[in-house]
Amino acid sequence: MLFSIDIGPVTVPVYSLLALVGAAAMVLVVLRWPYVKAAPRQDVGYSLCYAFIGALVGAKLLYIISAFPEFVAYLRTEGLTLEFFSLLFGGGIVFYGGLLGGLLGVYIYARRYQVPLYSLLDAIAPGVPLFHCFGRLGCFAAGCCWGEETDLPIGVVLASSPFAPHVPLLPVQLFEAGGNLLLFIGLLLYTRRPRPDGLPTFLYLSLYAMLRFILEFFRGDELRGIFGPFSTSQWISLALLAVSLTWFIRHRLEIKKARENPGTCS
Repeated sequence: MLFSIDIGPVTVPVYSLLALVGAAAMVLVVLRWPYVKAAPRQDVGYSLCYAFIGALVGAKLLYIISAFPEFVAYLRTEGLTLEFFSLLFGGGIVFYGGLLGGLLGVYIYARRYQVPLYSLLDAIAPGVPLFHCFGRLGCFAAGCCWGEETDLPIGVVLASSPFAPHVPLLPVQLFEAGGNLLLFIGLLLYTRRPRPDGLPTFLYLSLYAMLRFILEFFRGDELRGIFGPFSTSQWISLALLAVSLTWFIRHRLEIKKARENPGTCS
């Protein structure tokens, strides 16, 4: 595990570096991959800008919501200090918040410029798990989002982490990075030829939701929120799976109806 590296006189967190590499790789794949039913490349590129802005805002917002009890406890004991604002704005981010914010960003672009939403989402979908793969590698380097304590040989001591306990832990970050890499490869192969509108996006959302739901059982970090039997991310996974399934079925029914009644308008 490597928390940071020195580039000349500047110390760069490996997490931030990997996130930037992942974002660049995602952009290159999305703009270069010749998905036949994708929207015009220019629209895809501009919608990615909207998606990244939405992702940054959403990821930070969900982190604040998840850590809200801790922030309240800090205010009660320490009061409103500069350190509080440092914790508030300099703390972590939550992927699901970034995903939802990114989807909203693409939706806003599609509505504003009258571009088919599903074409944009389907073009972008294969690149998201690639970016997320680099992000989880960054989590491993930073020593966050760690797994449960374990006696198995695969246990890893995040020795340089200022957050995780220094005992053997399940490398859940690497498990999720590997799962995202498989999702990326699968979606890339799947979109080599035209697919029904919305299907690549539905496949990504539903498969990742199932992956995340399972991996959450092996997470050991406390800052995840627990509501009933599941964590915040598990509840979001269940909701995302239900919404994406409903969304896709409804969209397919609309397409079928339009084909059966080509002369009607809606």
